[in-house]
Amino acid sequence: MAFSEGVDTIPIYGWIPICTKRQALQQLLFATGAILVKDEDGSILFTTPSPQTVDDIDENSVYDEGRDDQPDHINSVDITEHAYTLNSTAEAEVIYENATVAADEYYIAPFSVAPAQSAMSEYPYSGYLTVIHANCNAALVSGTGKFMGRPYLHTEKILRREIASFPDGHAASIPDATLVTLINSEGVLDRLEAYYGGAHKTRVDIAMEGQRCGLKYTLTSAFGEAISGFLVRANKVITSVVRAACEFVLGYTPPKAGNTYASYVILTGSGSWTVPASVFQADQPRIHVVLIGGGRGGDGGYAGESGDQPEPGQGAQPAEGGAAGESGSGGKIFEITIQNPAASYAYSCGRGGSGGAISGSHSANNLGSDGGDTTFSGGGQSYSSSNGSASENGIANSITGERYAGRLISSRKPSRSNRGGDGGYFTAESWGSSYHLAGNAYGYVMDNFYETWFGGYAGADDNREGWILARGGGGGGGGYGQIGSNGSAASYSDGVYRSGNGGKGGDATETPPKATDYNPAYYGYGGLGGGGGGGGGAGGWVTEGDSSIAGTGGAGGYGGRGGDGGDGCVLIYY
Repeated sequence: MAFSEGVDTIPIYGWIPICTKRQALQQLLFATGAILVKDEDGSILFTTPSPQTVDDIDENSVYDEGRDDQPDHINSVDITEHAYTLNSTAEAEVIYENATVAADEYYIAPFSVAPAQSAMSEYPYSGYLTVIHANCNAALVSGTGKFMGRPYLHTEKILRREIASFPDGHAASIPDATLVTLINSEGVLDRLEAYYGGAHKTRVDIAMEGQRCGLKYTLTSAFGEAISGFLVRANKVITSVVRAACEFVLGYTPPKAGNTYASYVILTGSGSWTVPASVFQADQPRIHVVLIGGGRGGDGGYAGESGDQPEPGQGAQPAEGGAAGESGSGGKIFEITIQNPAASYAYSCGRGGSGGAISGSHSANNLGSDGGDTTFSGGGQSYSSSNGSASENGIANSITGERYAGRLISSRKPSRSNRGGDGGYFTAESWGSSYHLAGNAYGYVMDNFYETWFGGYAGADDNREGWILARGGGGGGGGYGQIGSNGSAASYSDGVYRSGNGGKGGDATETPPKATDYNPAYYGYGGLGGGGGGGGGAGGWVTEGDSSIAGTGGAGGYGGRGGDGGDGCVLIYY
C-alpha cells in the first residue's frame, strides 16, 4: 500500500460508525475525494483522480459493442454536514453490560450508544470487567460488568448546491456520510456538482493491456466517437486475450481532492484581520466565517420563603429555599462562506450580556440581558451575528472539537444546582424525632465541582421534668454563598413558655463567574443562573395554652445575581 504525494497528509475529522472495513473505506474516500488504483507493481495506491489523460487506447483494441447511459436529471445536491463533540453535561449511562460469566479471554464490547466517551467500568457481578482498550465505538475487554459512558453530542446541518432546473429533475441526497464536516463539506459539494452537472457513463468492450481503474484514457468508441474519461469498472473475460466490459465516466473534471479548509483562527475583541496568502493560492479562494455574538446573561436567583410562626400545639411547615435562575442562552450564530474574499476585514465581537439582579421575591426573579452583536465587514460587504439565531447546543469547532455559544449547565443534577436550602422546622405529631434540619445550599459550578453552604442550627429546647414544652427556633437554610443563621433558644420566665425564633435564611451572595472568565474558550456561552436564597427557619413549637408563645419565623435570604454571558468571537476557517 502506498500514497501519492499529499494524500497521506489530508487530516480527517469526524466519526466512522460501526461497519465493515469496506464501508469505512467508502466513507473515507467520499469525504476526501481520494481514490484507489492498482499500482504498476500490483500494490494498492491511494491517490487523487487526475484530469490528465494517461494513455490512448488503440482503436484496434476496441470491440464493436457498447452502450451509452445518460444519467437522471439532477437539479440539486444535498449533503449532511456532521459534527461530534463531547457532551460533558450529559449523565453517564450504561453503554455496555455483560452479566454472563465469561472465560478469561478478550472480546469486543460494542457500545449501545456510539460514539460515546467511555467514562468508567463497574463490577456489579461476581466477576469483574477488565478493559484493555477503549475507543468511541467499542472496547476490548474480558470478564463481566458494566461499561459507563456519555454519548457524544451530534449535530447535523443540511447543505444544498443548485445545479440545474429540469422539469423532471430531482435532488441527490447524501445524509449518512459521517466524515463530511465543515472542514471538507464545500469540497464535497464541488465534486458532486461537477459530477452530477455533466457526467455520464458509457460502456466499451476492449482488449485490456494494463489499463487500470481510476485513471483517464482517450479512445474511439464502438459508435466511432472520440471519447475521454475515467475508467471506473472492468468486468474481465480471459481467453487468449483479456476482454473486458469497461465503464468510463465522461464529462467529469474532478476538483482538487482534500479538505476545503486546513486552518482556523479565532478573533476576539475588535480589530482588523488580513486574509492569509494561502487562501488566494487555492483554485477557488474562499473562507468560512462563523460570527458568534455575546451570550445572554444568566437570570437572577429567587429568594427563600420566610419561616412559619406556628400556632401553639401545632407544627410548622418548611420554608422553601429559593430556586436558581435559568442559565442564559448562547449568543446568536451566523455562518457565511465568502468566495473570493477581500484582502482584509474589520471585526468587532459582541460583549456578553449582564446577569439578572438580586431578588427579594420567592416567586419572581430578574432576567439577564442579551449579549451584543458580532460584526465582520470588508470588500464592500458587512455581516452580523444578529442575522443568525441562538442554538441550545451551540456550535462546534470542527478542528478542535471545542464548543462555543451553548447554554451552561452548572451541574449534572440541576434540581439541586445553586438552589437555596429549606429552612428548619418542627412537627407536632410526636415527641420523638420531629425536628427537621435546615437544608444546605449546594453551589455546583462545572465539572461536578461544588461548594456547600450549611443551614443554621436549631435553638435549644426548654425541657422540664422530662417533657419538651417549647422548642428552639429552626435554623435558616443555606443560601448560595452564605450559611443560614441559627435559631434562637426556647425560654421560660414568669410562667410563660416561649419557643425560639427561626434563623434567617442565607443570602445568595455568590455571583457565578462570567462564562469566559470561568473558561476562556467559552466564547458566546450564556451566563450561569444566580443562586437561590435560603428559606427562613420556622418558629419553635410550643404546647397549647395561655402560657405558651410561639416564636416568629426567620426571613428568607435574597436570590443572587446571575452570571454574565461570555463575550463573542469570530471563528474563521481558511
